[in-house]
Amino acid sequence: LLGDVWSAWAKLMFNKEKYSEAEYKKEHHDKLLNTLKLIDAYFGKEGNSFAAGKGNDKPSWVDFKALHMFNVILRWSKVYDSELSNIKAYNARVVSVSGIQEYFDAENDTRPLYPPNYTTWGHDAANNVKFDYEE
Repeated sequence: LLGDVWSAWAKLMFNKEKYSEAEYKKEHHDKLLNTLKLIDAYFGKEGNSFAAGKGNDKPSWVDFKALHMFNVILRWSKVYDSELSNIKAYNARVVSVSGIQEYFDAENDTRPLYPPNYTTWGHDAANNVKFDYEE
């Protein structure tokens, strides 16, 4: 599922010709939301603390990949940010258990999500970007 999410996200972020079309944006938003809700439900089940499956008590490489993806994507949509509470808790858990809170915060304060003009959105530091989808 993570690959599906990132592929759909890339199609949205790199389509500079259609990105400004409301219907295009809504279609991609809703498709992503359906998949993200499945992932959110997974992290809401007891014992699914990390992406590698039930019973894992420490993050693996896939958790850091997922953390990056969710850290970016949930900042794009106000709907994602408000409805996907288990993914938000998962992100906080990965950061906390890994002991990277200070680094994570500093990077979100200073590092742009994407280089300028590279994508359709996200050209500022993570903590400074504004939702681009608020429906």
